[in-house]
Amino acid sequence: MLYARVRTIPRVIITYASLADDMAGNADPARRRLLQSMLAYLAWPAGTTLFWPIGFPTGATPGPLFAADIFAAGVAHFNIRHIVCLGAHPADRARTLYPQEGQTPPVLVHTAPEPNELVTLLPHELHKALEHIKSIKLA
Repeated sequence: MLYARVRTIPRVIITYASLADDMAGNADPARRRLLQSMLAYLAWPAGTTLFWPIGFPTGATPGPLFAADIFAAGVAHFNIRHIVCLGAHPADRARTLYPQEGQTPPVLVHTAPEPNELVTLLPHELHKALEHIKSIKLA
């Protein structure tokens, strides 16, 4: 179970379209380096972020649950208030689950370019693309 792997209660979930494939052992080394660079730039305390998939791995037979059910269960289980979506498609799915108006307490959905776009950026361009994510107030 995914919950059992978490050692520190996270405050931010990060997701992207191919995260489930990455977690299933098909991770792209360039994407892995990008995510490490991204986390270093954000400089949040260890354990602040949790990579939690919003979809199933390619070819998976999910059974009776939808990927959105599992994603929402993770958000609820960890009492997450900030979701960072890398890419428009995961952001649209997260906003369907968590409309940005009228929620109390709110689950805020933040969007950044998808990993395949971010991986091509120079370091200063990456920092510029993520500066609004770095400014998230975690308190």
